[in-house]
Amino acid sequence: MRGGPPVYEWPRKSDNKDFSTLNLPKKRQPKKRWRLYAALVVCSVLPLVLFIYAADRFLRSATTKDLLQKTGPAADIAANVIEERMTDAKASLSAFAADPALLDAWKHRDLLRLTANLHTAHELKRQVASFEIYDSSGHLLASYPEARHQSPTSMASSDWFTAAMHGKSAYVSGANPVADAKKHTWAVTVAVAINPQHPEGVLAATYSDDTVKNWMHSVAPSSMKWISVLDQNGVILAGADFSGSSDIHDVSSHPEVKQVLAGQDGTEFIWQGGKRVLVTRHPLSSLGWGVLVEIPAQEIDKAFWQFERPLAFLALVFLGLALAIGIVIASLYRRLRESEEHTRQIITSATDAFVTIDRRGAITDWNPKAEELFGWPRAEALGQQLHGTIIPPRYREPHLQGLKHFLETGEGPVLDKRIELSALHRNGQEFPVELSITRVQRDGKDYFNAFLHDITERKRAQEEIGNLNAELHVRVSELEERNKALEAFSYSVSHDVRAPLRNIAGFSEILQEEHAQQLSPAGLDYLNRIQKNVARMQRLVDDLLRFARLGQQGLSLQTTDLNEVVREVIAGFENDLAGRKVTFEVSPLPTMACDRGLVTQVFWNLLANAIKFTRVREHADISIGESIQNGARVLFVRDNGVGFDMNHAGKLFGAFERLHRYDEFEGTGVGLATAQRIILKHQGRIWAHAELDQGATFFFSLQPEKLRDDTSAMVGA
Repeated sequence: MRGGPPVYEWPRKSDNKDFSTLNLPKKRQPKKRWRLYAALVVCSVLPLVLFIYAADRFLRSATTKDLLQKTGPAADIAANVIEERMTDAKASLSAFAADPALLDAWKHRDLLRLTANLHTAHELKRQVASFEIYDSSGHLLASYPEARHQSPTSMASSDWFTAAMHGKSAYVSGANPVADAKKHTWAVTVAVAINPQHPEGVLAATYSDDTVKNWMHSVAPSSMKWISVLDQNGVILAGADFSGSSDIHDVSSHPEVKQVLAGQDGTEFIWQGGKRVLVTRHPLSSLGWGVLVEIPAQEIDKAFWQFERPLAFLALVFLGLALAIGIVIASLYRRLRESEEHTRQIITSATDAFVTIDRRGAITDWNPKAEELFGWPRAEALGQQLHGTIIPPRYREPHLQGLKHFLETGEGPVLDKRIELSALHRNGQEFPVELSITRVQRDGKDYFNAFLHDITERKRAQEEIGNLNAELHVRVSELEERNKALEAFSYSVSHDVRAPLRNIAGFSEILQEEHAQQLSPAGLDYLNRIQKNVARMQRLVDDLLRFARLGQQGLSLQTTDLNEVVREVIAGFENDLAGRKVTFEVSPLPTMACDRGLVTQVFWNLLANAIKFTRVREHADISIGESIQNGARVLFVRDNGVGFDMNHAGKLFGAFERLHRYDEFEGTGVGLATAQRIILKHQGRIWAHAELDQGATFFFSLQPEKLRDDTSAMVGA
């Protein structure tokens, strides 16, 4: 916005206006406020009523479906159990009736054999209460278990006997009363004709009421309280209401029972005994039986009321939220205005220049930092084309092409990125800036916000750093040349010293061999000391030559089995170990790419140290192996020698540095320095850990891995 908000002035007394008109809005204000509140209440209550109605319908439907989902599978299980058990009973009885042994006994009317066959069948079917065989007139011929009192009454009039004699397959009866002195019981009979083509008799299997009820144990008790199993006569065979009773409950007069026995399935609400009940019918067509699920409406209401309290609470919450909408909207509007003002203040006080342009490239916003950075006042910059103010001439055409490309394709390669380029001050001077551009939309129009930061100082600092790096590179090169010259000097000095030493050693040997008798004991002692020091000097020169050659020697990498290297080094010490008890414990070592000759020298120096500093031990133990430290593979050489004080560990790998006197342990102090130099050539590291009189362990790696051991002295890294 260019201008500020409009300024309203109250009329002055001299304006000769009617001030009474100013009171008119105040009179209408309560009426408008009442209408606003009324509209707010209507808009709040109407959705609330609709919400409560929809929630009630939804919850009742969901509760009913939930109960049906819980009882439906249970009813299916009950139906499947009954059908499976009865189908199995019919198949077993039909197979028994066709048994040749039974038919032969029947043909000869051999009652003993018939009873024996029934006994065998009962042993196989323990759940059958009894097996019976009847003749064609319905009189009992044989049974097992045998009846105590054989009734003379014929079964010819019973439904199962008639159905078996006239049917081609087994028949399952309904619940038939069973005479019992102690209690009233019932049983289900499965019957099949003997020789179905020309029926001559009936084979029957009786199942007690307890057996039929036990079949329902696989159904959850909580669901069985609403499930009833009915026979073809409308008698309840199983159900939670009758689980403890053996009386016959005939409900054949109920309409839903008639429907399910007639083969009608489905779910519906019905009135039963003055109460509303949700009934689901499951006909068992193979038996003529049925399964009913009867859920009282009060059970549905009971489950529904569990959701009613939260629903009421939600309704109150919804009402409160609806009443608060006006306040929230007003508050949000106020906060939006405050946020816009806060954003404006941030942009105004930003340390970076902020510029906004529209789709045409015209400047629409320009903060004070932009005025300071580019020299254009806000009033003059607004409305001008960006490319005509702060973009150098060589960048103007690419800027216009990029803006055109974005308007045509919606793609901008410089959007949402930080880029560095040159900007133009009003006085014509160019300077480097860091620029980031983002696209925003307001009122359906595209705008581009840009933050620009002067990086002149940073560029100057980068240039200085580059100059310093170049100077450092030159000095490093000079230092490398000096090191090479120093190594050449050391090699030359060492090489030139060897000849005089050989002369001293040779003449001292001649003096000892040819003129020993002419020397006094003191002279012989002096001569002996000369020879020892010459030998020590020769070893020192040899070590110095090897140390100097390492600086010039490159690496010859090859795949090396370190186990072979260690075996070769140990074999080389056999002559030096004559008369000593030394045990080498070598764990499996890896195979890796390294300079075999140099690595052999490392193991030779470390093992020579271990052999030397265990000389005071009656039995020397030296271990060579590999370990894992902080996830990295590390090689080590450990001994039980004299060790050293860790306070002096920093001197270990210095050339000609020694932690023990020469008269205690001979050496030049170059061996560990040589080992360190070889390991550094392999981009590895070496360090040691020891205690006085407790031995020492040297760790090293031959690969550029990040190793760290907080408990050890790390040297040469």
